[in-house]
Amino acid sequence: MKRIIKTTWFIIVICAIFYFSNQSGDESVALSDSLANSLLNYIYDLASRHPNGITSHLLNINTFVVLLEWFSNNIRNIAHFSEYFILFISAYECFKEYPIKKIILVSIIFCIVFACLDEFHQLFITDRLGSFNDVLIDTSGILCACLFWHKLCKR
Repeated sequence: MKRIIKTTWFIIVICAIFYFSNQSGDESVALSDSLANSLLNYIYDLASRHPNGITSHLLNINTFVVLLEWFSNNIRNIAHFSEYFILFISAYECFKEYPIKKIILVSIIFCIVFACLDEFHQLFITDRLGSFNDVLIDTSGILCACLFWHKLCKR
C-alpha cells in the first residue's frame, strides 16, 4: 500500500510540473503576476496600518510596477526551485520502495534529466522558451532537497 501511495504522489508531482510547463507564456505570466500582485497588495495593506504612515513612500505607481516585476520574476524562480525540491523528495521516496541501488544518485539524475526535458518541452509551447538558467534553478532545488532529506532521514 505504501508503494502505491508513494508512486501515485510521484506521478502527481510529475503531472503538476508538466501542467505548469504546458501553459502558454501569457498564462504563465498571468499566474506569476497574479500571485505577485496579491503579495504586494497584502504588503501595502500591512504597511498602510503602520502608525508612522510608511505607505506614503511606497504608494508611488512607479515603485509598485518595479516591485511587481521583481516579485513576479522571483516567484517564477521560487516556483522552479520548489517544484524540483518536491520532485526530488517524491522520486527518492518512490524509488526507495523498489529494489534500486544508489537511490540518491538515481533520484538526482532522474530529476535533472526531467528538468532538461521540461525546458526542451517548453520550446514547443506558445510564447515560452527553454532556459538553461531554469535548469540551474531546478538543479539547485534538487540538490538542496537531497541535502535536506538526507539530513532529515538520518535523525
